[in-house]
Amino acid sequence: MYTYDIYENKVRIIYTNGLIDLLAGNGIAGFSGDGGLAISASLKGPHKIALDTCNNPYLSDLNNYRFRKLSYSHCNYLEVEDSPQNNTTTIHPNTTTSTLQIDNIKAITQYHLYSMLGSSLMQGTLKPGNNTLQMDALEQGIYMLALIDEEGQKTVHKIVKQ
Repeated sequence: MYTYDIYENKVRIIYTNGLIDLLAGNGIAGFSGDGGLAISASLKGPHKIALDTCNNPYLSDLNNYRFRKLSYSHCNYLEVEDSPQNNTTTIHPNTTTSTLQIDNIKAITQYHLYSMLGSSLMQGTLKPGNNTLQMDALEQGIYMLALIDEEGQKTVHKIVKQ
């Protein structure tokens, strides 16, 4: 077990056995380091840590107005491929403000809309042809839409809500 400690633009992980590891931040207030080692990154006001379903930590970098993923595991909580396999299905407009149009569904298809942290937000059934999903109740952000057809073929689409 462990806890996180945030101080001086650094994030530490503190284990119950007393060991302490630096998880992110070089201590210099700023913005740098995306795509590199988290301990080399400059942070500006790290604030809170959240974990996705694969225990990847995400950090709110408050004064940089960003969420930053601190590590990566090969865990895939959607259990699907990252890219669509069914090239005939179209989703538009993407970026959307309220209604998402899903066209060219070939067979009855189940859908699941997830937050980026893996929380299931909406689910239901799409009929063959063209369908709409109302996104009005969702906050602005990035979501993952998983589509599963009658044969079990799964595709995932990234959806942006403004």
